[in-house]
Amino acid sequence: MSLVYHNPRRVVLIKNVLVIEGRLTFCYNLTMKSASLPKPLHRYFWDTEATKLNPQDKPQYVIQRLLEMGDVEAVRWVRKNFSEEQIKKTIKERRGFSPKTAQFWALFLKIPQEEVRCLQKPYLKQHKTHWPY
Repeated sequence: MSLVYHNPRRVVLIKNVLVIEGRLTFCYNLTMKSASLPKPLHRYFWDTEATKLNPQDKPQYVIQRLLEMGDVEAVRWVRKNFSEEQIKKTIKERRGFSPKTAQFWALFLKIPQEEVRCLQKPYLKQHKTHWPY
């Protein structure tokens, strides 16, 4: 359990305890609501043991995989269980997105293309070559 310092002018949150208008509220997970991956989404993680995959431990990996390869159900699950800030951070930082997927999510989430790493020229040039090694 964590502490929250209540300032009359604002609400301060420290980890799991939140004070709003003088009342204590316990928040067990503020960034993600589900601790495990639903069984219908296991098929997108064929190269790992999906039953042992904890989305809280590797949020960018899970978000990237589901936004890149998932269906509507997978996208709904991502948007329900991760904050928009976490999704935006993933779009900006992960290089595993295809240009088409990255372009879509950048437009949808109103992220400037200059901030999306996998849409930068050096990455796009490397992505077009079949065997860059």
